[in-house]
Amino acid sequence: MRIFLDDQAFHIETRGGVSRHMALLARSLSECPDGPEVHLFAGWCHNRFALELPRTPRLHVYRLPRPKGLRITGLAKGISGLWRRRTVASLLGRPAPLVYHGSFYPLDPVIARRAALTVCTIHDMIPEMRGMRGRWADRYRREKEAATRLADRVVSISESTSADLLRLMPWTAGKTHTIPNSTDLFATRSSQIDPVYPKKHYFMMVGRRDDYKNGGMALRAFARLAQDDKRLGLVLCGGKPVRAEEQLLDQLGIADRVKHIAPGDSWLRSHYEHAVGLLYPSRHEGFGLPVLEAMLCGCPVVTTPLSSLPEVGGEAALYADADDVDAWARCMRELMHPERHALLVRRGLERAQRFRPEVQADAVLGLYRAALAARRA
Repeated sequence: MRIFLDDQAFHIETRGGVSRHMALLARSLSECPDGPEVHLFAGWCHNRFALELPRTPRLHVYRLPRPKGLRITGLAKGISGLWRRRTVASLLGRPAPLVYHGSFYPLDPVIARRAALTVCTIHDMIPEMRGMRGRWADRYRREKEAATRLADRVVSISESTSADLLRLMPWTAGKTHTIPNSTDLFATRSSQIDPVYPKKHYFMMVGRRDDYKNGGMALRAFARLAQDDKRLGLVLCGGKPVRAEEQLLDQLGIADRVKHIAPGDSWLRSHYEHAVGLLYPSRHEGFGLPVLEAMLCGCPVVTTPLSSLPEVGGEAALYADADDVDAWARCMRELMHPERHALLVRRGLERAQRFRPEVQADAVLGLYRAALAARRA
């Protein structure tokens, strides 16, 4: 068997979660004992994860660095598409069956027709579930629908996303399989740089905080605790500040207690390891990767009991209603009790082992093999 993963995710992101997930999957598949030969086609991109992915005898990476600031035009996409199809044509001349796994949408219909098996991954159903409209959302929806119709098998990254998918795209019934995400923080070492606040004297938020991410709830709860503990800080990792958030910080009187950073992986891991806890008040997720990252690094989590988040956090996280600031403040205070904190750290470290990269790769590889066997039967 040979696996071909395409370039769609690596065109749309520089270092986002979807491209990170697909690069990790490619590497993990290539490292499976007696695993397949993996071909990751990143095309003409400036995606960090594709450009840094090491080539090995079983992992072939096709990439050409694109200058930053140079937009992907129709011409550039066309050239990349021709290169993609020529690469697949060269692989089809070999005896082992070719599995085409799209990294995002749209799938390439020419490759899908020629491959022995076509698979797509659904990373979330948030635009559809939240009724998002507009040029981008409408195109995204059409391409996702087309991909799920074209694919022989569909991978969903959580049971919640699978349920949303089956509700809105019922033709995926019978070919959708839930395989949870993993994270490459399993292989990342902590930075030697100290966190921006003293150890165990700050909470964290990771990623976007606007719209359905509901970041304002965590800010309001933090303001309650900050009144009683003048040493307590809040670190915002990633996610661009927006004007409404800046106004809320000023209104709550905590602007001087909040620091925004854009850390690399090793510094991010270091901040997780030394934080009181992660605050993740999202109303809807496809998976909820920061919850897994935090547990892996020994950082307890407060999140909401919504969509996929309980699937990730299980009994290792604390849950508060997305609209109840009192509940959020209570959970945050609970994390500050040493015995309770230590218990949640132990639970989180144990739970994170269920999501190791090799577990995900084994499940995906099993799906490929079962589907190919079914087509031969």
